[in-house]
Amino acid sequence: MWAPRWTAALLAPLLLALPWGRADEVSYRVPEELPPGKLIGSLARDLGLREPSAAAGAAGGTAGAGGGGGATGVRLSYKVVSKSDGPPMVRVDNATGDVFTTEAPLDRERACPGPAERRDGTPCHVDVQVVVLPNEHFRLVKVRIYLEDINDNSPVFSAPVLNVTVPENSPLGARFPLPTATDADAGRNGVQRYSLARRDDAFALEVVDSADAEKSPQLVVRAPLDRERRDAYELRLRAEDGGRPPRTGTAVLRVLIGDLNDNSPAFERDQLEATVPEDAPPGTPVARLSAADPDAGANGEVVYSLAPRTPPASARLFEVDPATGEVRVRGALDREEAPVHRLLVLAADRGPSPTPATATVVVALADVNDNAPAVAVHAIAAPVDGAVEISEAAAPGTPVALVEVSDPDAEQNGAVTCRVEGADGGGPAASAPPFRLRRAYPNNANHYLLETSGVLDFEARREYDVRVVASDAGAPGLSGSATVRVRLRDENDNRPYFAPAVINASVYENGAPGAAVLTLRAFDRDSGANGALTYELGPRAPPVLRLDRATGALTVSEPLDREEAALYRFTVVARDGGSPALEGDATVFLRVLDRNDNPPRFASREFNFFLSENLPSYSTVGVLSATDADEGRNALVTFSLVRDSDVFAINPVTGMIRANASFDRERVSAYEFDVRATDAGEPPRTATARVTIHVMDVNDNAPIVLMPATNSSFRVVSPAAGPGTQVAEIVALDGDGGPNAALAYTVVGGSGGGSGGGADRRPLFAVDPATGNVTLSRALGPEHRGLHRVAVRVSDGGFPEPLSALALLHLFVNETLGDAALVREMVARSNRLPLDASGPVGGGGGGGRAGAGVVRGARGVEGRAIHHPGGHGGRGGHCDPAHCRRGARPALPRWSHKERRRRRRRRRRRGVAGEGERELAVGVAGGARARSVVQAAAGAVQHRDHRGGQGTGRRTDVPVHRRGAGGGVRRRRRHRRRRRRLAAHCHPAAQHFPSSRPQPRPPGPATQPGPAAAASSSSSSSASSSSSAANGAVVIVVLVAAPVAGASVSGGIGVVGVGVGVGGGGVPGAERVQAIVVVERLGALQRVGEQLFTAGHEGHPRTRGAPHHLLVLVLVAPLQAGG
Repeated sequence: MWAPRWTAALLAPLLLALPWGRADEVSYRVPEELPPGKLIGSLARDLGLREPSAAAGAAGGTAGAGGGGGATGVRLSYKVVSKSDGPPMVRVDNATGDVFTTEAPLDRERACPGPAERRDGTPCHVDVQVVVLPNEHFRLVKVRIYLEDINDNSPVFSAPVLNVTVPENSPLGARFPLPTATDADAGRNGVQRYSLARRDDAFALEVVDSADAEKSPQLVVRAPLDRERRDAYELRLRAEDGGRPPRTGTAVLRVLIGDLNDNSPAFERDQLEATVPEDAPPGTPVARLSAADPDAGANGEVVYSLAPRTPPASARLFEVDPATGEVRVRGALDREEAPVHRLLVLAADRGPSPTPATATVVVALADVNDNAPAVAVHAIAAPVDGAVEISEAAAPGTPVALVEVSDPDAEQNGAVTCRVEGADGGGPAASAPPFRLRRAYPNNANHYLLETSGVLDFEARREYDVRVVASDAGAPGLSGSATVRVRLRDENDNRPYFAPAVINASVYENGAPGAAVLTLRAFDRDSGANGALTYELGPRAPPVLRLDRATGALTVSEPLDREEAALYRFTVVARDGGSPALEGDATVFLRVLDRNDNPPRFASREFNFFLSENLPSYSTVGVLSATDADEGRNALVTFSLVRDSDVFAINPVTGMIRANASFDRERVSAYEFDVRATDAGEPPRTATARVTIHVMDVNDNAPIVLMPATNSSFRVVSPAAGPGTQVAEIVALDGDGGPNAALAYTVVGGSGGGSGGGADRRPLFAVDPATGNVTLSRALGPEHRGLHRVAVRVSDGGFPEPLSALALLHLFVNETLGDAALVREMVARSNRLPLDASGPVGGGGGGGRAGAGVVRGARGVEGRAIHHPGGHGGRGGHCDPAHCRRGARPALPRWSHKERRRRRRRRRRRGVAGEGERELAVGVAGGARARSVVQAAAGAVQHRDHRGGQGTGRRTDVPVHRRGAGGGVRRRRRHRRRRRRLAAHCHPAAQHFPSSRPQPRPPGPATQPGPAAAASSSSSSSASSSSSAANGAVVIVVLVAAPVAGASVSGGIGVVGVGVGVGGGGVPGAERVQAIVVVERLGALQRVGEQLFTAGHEGHPRTRGAPHHLLVLVLVAPLQAGG
């Protein structure tokens, strides 16, 4: 008759998803007394797991774990791991996870006897622990089934006949308590109403609520009672519960009318509360009740007893002293069975028909830690021979068993902690079992999962006895334990391995087929089929190798060539016979050993090197490279020249070619020879290559001006010549080649600029940059008659700095040449003027004895004869016409005779030939300091005070200067003093000092170089071209210098015997002067230079074999008549 009610309202399942991904709680609420096999709920559906049946047909795969995200192809299973004291009330389908009832009824009264709530305050329920397998998708699910009470029990009285005594003199309205009925149901299904089924006018029934919220029936007197008339009444008491429909229970109520007893006892307190420890021994006093009766005699003597309504369980544990009313412990108390006892104590007198008084004593049992924690281990997998079996391949965290701990004690005495003995650091690390406990639910300390904590190895240990210890927090604490045996199941978990994992082997190239390389050997700790190994070559193994699968012997099937592959890297695999089979591999490095079967090979059969000329000896030409496909000594290549050469040498190891001499492209432009490369094999192999060395041109030759031959020549130009008329031609050549020999002509100065009153200020003469033809640029007028000077620079195309020579061209504009001597004198005066000067030629030059007095200096610079006897030098120069009149005395510093002597001595002590910026001293052991011979030569004609110099020496056979006026010492001194007083703001008349670079000019308006000084910026070749003028006498000073090892000359140049010393910190490496040569013909210049160079290279022992510098200084002076 209850089926329609619960069927229509069958449970709304309650799913509680906990924070841990592998622990869930599912709650169902069902009525009790369901029939066997009734479906309570589906775990797969309520947990969101895919139905296993869907795995076969659905495309989505099989059931998985966790929120519908199960893995495809995995079939889940469900298993109940918790145990109950009796037959299980529910079962879980292993495949579907559906929860069903069993033959054992779901009886709330059996599961939770007493009130509807449990002692912890939760509604009555049954818990079942279910695990979801396999371990990859493991879940622990707590299934809590709340049992709803149904009205399946009727109220029951303690006895079928209830006897109650009522005094005959009881006043109307007197109330007497009646025994209550009990109902096993709870809540509204418990006793709700009492009534009298058989009524009598003398009594009525009332129901009141007691202090414990129970319904208490009371018999109320409605009519006077007379024992003599009627001494007993028989009524029927009925109890009814609140069920739908209600259930009733009845009992016969026999009311006995007692004899007259005027007063009843009365308690001082009708309700007492007491607390007693649960371990209190029998006889321990709990409380004392006191009641008084004002009657006398037996009617006032009070007797105490437990009322029949006291629960039997409490009546067995407590007693009341009849005389004193003291409540004492009677039996062994246990708070865990009943924490509170309610005792009903009656106080009655000894008179006839006593009317007892009732008092309630509530006894609370104080908890004592008298219960050790209980440990129950439930294997997740079915035990085999009393042990739980798990695979040795189980990963850490694999659940083994569910551990339930309980302690009926309260508070701290019931707070339990659980651990695995030996895994908490209490024992040696080696003996600690690889298991641990983890709470199955975050907020539940009574359920744990025993799971693996490390890697299991069947070969190391096959079985574990895991002892789980639970301890409470009491003082002293109690503990309980349980041991579970875990047996490992052997798996093919050991891969084969090679020792070592990297194998190095070698075999010679060109070996015979079948040559053995090595024998492989692998190991496997498994046994049986799991340890039987076979060998295979990896996919990258070369096809020329063969491997025996059973023995691991590795051989070659054909000859190997190291030059094709010197190293083979491949893998070998060892596979066991397990199911599934495991394999291990090793890396093999097979090195092919070399044989000398390849000759050296040059990078090219022909090598071309380009080398600049004029490089010093032992300069690097280039490096040859040759390779050998072999290795080791077979690839060690040495180089050698096929034919010995005095010009070149080769380093046998590096292949570097060096030149044993300096090259001159103008003599030899290319060299060829063969080089051999030889390896160190047995027998050695060789190769040959041809080497060609091209000597590259260097701009080492300045242009040589051939026309005009000298600066003293001139050409006559007719005034009738029109613009564009060629009036002269400048012819020059350059000994270099290519761009270094490409010449360009440029007008750089002269007196041929615009003049007159016209507006045309263009130069009167122009030069063709390519051909050197000098032409008129505009028409000539009367004002243009006279001598004109044009300075043309001839420059080559050298890089980075071109070389040049200066040609000085004199053009005499007139119809005829009347007086050639006068024109030559004008030319001579023009040569003494600056290049940009114009106007009449000024002042003459003083004579002097033949000596080397042409030097640059200030205020009487002294020189020495070159090595021939000579006389006194003279003064020369020109003066500004405004200041150089005869007898004029310029305002010069007037020094006393003593001051002049002091200054002269100081110059002699310092060995300085002059105070100018650049000095050239021609004398013994180099006095002055000159940056270079060229700078010194230019410095001889450029001085800021423009004074001439003076030389001393003996007479020489070389006519260099006109001899000066003779005379005694006094005359010479007088002439010297007179010359010092002359105004000499002019340049010396030195000519043809070559310079390969432009010289810096001293500051001041009168510091421009003279025409002769600027007339040549080339090297010795241009000077030599000018040497044919004026009888062709040329003085050539050739210096062949060799550097001192490890030093740089900075203070002067040493002298061999009597020679020429050139001072100067700017002449790097200059050391020795070899010879002084006078050349009278231009053609002999080159031969003398070669002879001197050879002599310097092979002569002196300190210079033999060292690089040399050839410096040529050419001094050209035209010889005058009588010189």
